Amino acid sequence: MKHLFTLLALVSLISCVGNQHEEISYKRYSTNYGTYWVEVPTEFSLNKTINDFLYFVGDDNHTIVTIDHLKTNQDLMEYAESRNSKSKKDNFTYTIKEQTDSSLFFKVTRGLANPWSASTLYMMKHNGNDTYVIYLTSDRGGMERNIEIIKHIYSSMDFPEKYLNLSATLPDSCEMETYSNDYFSISYPKGWLVAEKPDEMSDVYIGSEEQMLGFTVLHFDTDFSLNEVIEENNAGMKSAGGTIASNERIKLCGVNGNKAIYKNFGGMDVTQVSYTIIKNNTLYNINFGNSPKAVEDNKAIIDKIANSIKIK
Repeated sequence: MKHLFTLLALVSLISCVGNQHEEISYKRYSTNYGTYWVEVPTEFSLNKTINDFLYFVGDDNHTIVTIDHLKTNQDLMEYAESRNSKSKKDNFTYTIKEQTDSSLFFKVTRGLANPWSASTLYMMKHNGNDTYVIYLTSDRGGMERNIEIIKHIYSSMDFPEKYLNLSATLPDSCEMETYSNDYFSISYPKGWLVAEKPDEMSDVYIGSEEQMLGFTVLHFDTDFSLNEVIEENNAGMKSAGGTIASNERIKLCGVNGNKAIYKNFGGMDVTQVSYTIIKNNTLYNINFGNSPKAVEDNKAIIDKIANSIKIK
């Protein structure tokens, strides 16, 4: 069964970078938990997200970018060695082209007679006690271009502390707009960003960077009961190191449902509010997730948005 963890993919941010012959455009993403924001080339597609782990694949399927929250005390070389070890068994040779405290760049080859080569690049980013590793591997574009991309990703990586002071309480009376597709409609504060199909599961992401608040809506067919869905989500949250703050039975558009509040995934100070209903064997989920302050300040508007959903 599909899990309800989704990623918030935000509006494209075009950055003119690169050499004089080329411009690389970037799209800005945030994890659903608001752990960080990052810019990744628009030529890469989001493939997978688990908690604050992001996985992107290039349009040509020859480039992979991941961002990983390091849970051990490994340094960058130890991390790279553990990740490169399988390829080394397959007779790939890793030659260090650049090494600093925060970066480790390899040229990868396979035998003297084989002209093939690739870039395998690592950068380590620290945020307080948290450590993240950005990984890029590609046999396209050339070493110089790939280094430029990973350095841009590294420098663009922002953490929510910079935005917490922007959070403010939205009044219940704020002007609302309505998003509608073939399956549901839902209201949201006027002026918020709307991004359809931000990832493989979600129908839409709607949110405000300034407010540090947003939500996804998704739907899919299921044979599970509401109780089974709640049990699976609770188990998934516990395995991710999260705390189940509450589960409350509710009604949305006349349908029995559940409102769950989850906190502190893997030690991160974040809050997620998740509304789930099942109607005619189709599950609908509205998922708010970001800084605890933004969620706490806007509990009334969050409930107002959730209660505005209408199933078609």
